[in-house]
Amino acid sequence: MTISEKIEHIRRLLQNAETFPPVSETYLHRTETELGITFPEEFRIFYTEISDGLWVGVKKWTDENGEEEITDITGELLSVSQIMKKIKHAELLTKDFPFEKSIIWGDDNLTHPELNYGNILIANKDDEINWRFIINGKSYGTMWATCWAGALTAKKPLSFLDWLALWIKRPHGLENTKRFT
Repeated sequence: MTISEKIEHIRRLLQNAETFPPVSETYLHRTETELGITFPEEFRIFYTEISDGLWVGVKKWTDENGEEEITDITGELLSVSQIMKKIKHAELLTKDFPFEKSIIWGDDNLTHPELNYGNILIANKDDEINWRFIINGKSYGTMWATCWAGALTAKKPLSFLDWLALWIKRPHGLENTKRFT
């Protein structure tokens, strides 16, 4: 599937969703310059043409005054400004992401400093699963999940838009994608 076809597929999936205004190309370029990185094309197109972040699985209710309130968000794709706020050490982004296949560790090994190399945290699911977009190294342009069990990649690496299409449909986590080991 071409990038244009993937974008149209994403647009169809989001036709009834509440999206956010896209960021400008200038803003995204300034972000890249500040971080010393280059975002892959699929990421750039989504954030500059479709939406600056996304909420999926939003549950709403109406209070006694008729005001609508959000009670739950199953998953959140971070906006560019939120991504920037989560980056604590920009110099780590320029290092290569060291993993090429899934790694599993025990609860006693939760802090792997290499997890911060060459990737940005762009989505999460109830703080249980963090979705990381690889921006440096051999896995450039692919999505990885990190959780208490380890760093996990798809059996066939997923690009940003391929992952996004799955995530929009099922933001609940690894157990429902059937593509993650």
